[in-house]
Amino acid sequence: MGGSSVGVTVVGGTLGAGKTTLLNHLLRNVHDRRLGVIVNDFGSINVDAELIVGVDGDLVQLGNGCICCTIQDDLVQALRRLLAVERPPQHVIVEASGVSDPRRVAATLESQVSADMAVIDAVVVVLDVEHYLGLGRRDRIAAGGPIAAADILVLNKVDLVDEAELEALEGRLRRRSRSGRVLRAVRGQVAPALVLGVAAFDPSQVPLDQGPEVHVHELREDEPASDHEHAHHHDGHHAHEYWTWSFRSERPLSARRLRRAVDELPETVVRAKGTVLLASHPRRRAVMHVVGRRAELCLDEPWGDREPTTGLVLIGAGEPLSPRRLEELFRACEVDPGETGAAGAVMRWVRRVLPSKESSAG
Repeated sequence: MGGSSVGVTVVGGTLGAGKTTLLNHLLRNVHDRRLGVIVNDFGSINVDAELIVGVDGDLVQLGNGCICCTIQDDLVQALRRLLAVERPPQHVIVEASGVSDPRRVAATLESQVSADMAVIDAVVVVLDVEHYLGLGRRDRIAAGGPIAAADILVLNKVDLVDEAELEALEGRLRRRSRSGRVLRAVRGQVAPALVLGVAAFDPSQVPLDQGPEVHVHELREDEPASDHEHAHHHDGHHAHEYWTWSFRSERPLSARRLRRAVDELPETVVRAKGTVLLASHPRRRAVMHVVGRRAELCLDEPWGDREPTTGLVLIGAGEPLSPRRLEELFRACEVDPGETGAAGAVMRWVRRVLPSKESSAG
């Protein structure tokens, strides 16, 4: 490693695993070095960047697309720009989108950025253990890619599972992981020294020719259904297809209506997230997270100088929902000026979702 080179940590993981939560924890608790951050999210609203705290000028927001597929060149250029500022960061964290292969992201940087400028420090993969334990066999196999990509595997949300189940799972994952480094976390809280500056990445272990590619299709209301069905099959090699849909509103929303809207979403919606302008608390932004069947709507900090507005992104797999139906569902959450809505603004609940064909077949 060159004396002036900067370490780069790639943070990956499945949708809703807690990557941004881990990143925010690191940003708040790393005091011995300046951190630079490159955030990637798909959808027309870069929600994760809006939720990042404490970075200011070192934050580089990338636009639409999957980091390992459609914007690799932008990622490299973003890193170069970040390192060319007057006071460059001393360590860079790249947050890969939830459908990206983090090891391919690391390999792209390793091959296209000179070692005297930056070197890959580690690939850190975050896993939602409660969600993982609830997966069927086929879905667990599909989730095995990110696990195998990890130099360091962070088992997040361990407070939500039984200790005996956790120990058994931890043992299995430790044997399957690349390095055997497995950390437990609650809300992404791990000691920075365990994931930054650890020199755990081995470029010889990057299987560039393995693993399915992933593509994301953004739904638009005026798009024919046939375009949804055939989106992004460039060469016939893409095994995983996702769709995403974005919602914006400058009118306040009712928390209760929003909960009903989320409950009406089928299980094909695997992730939803964003900031919400609530009628009951117009001076403070709310943050919504939906992961699988779990949903949460919590008050956050005051809006400050930011324009109060709702910005949500839904991410789904398989057959996409009608954009028109989604628009109607969330527009129905808007309230008229002057309505205040219910006072309760902190909600955590289990979504009422339709059973899958797989589970109902037995």
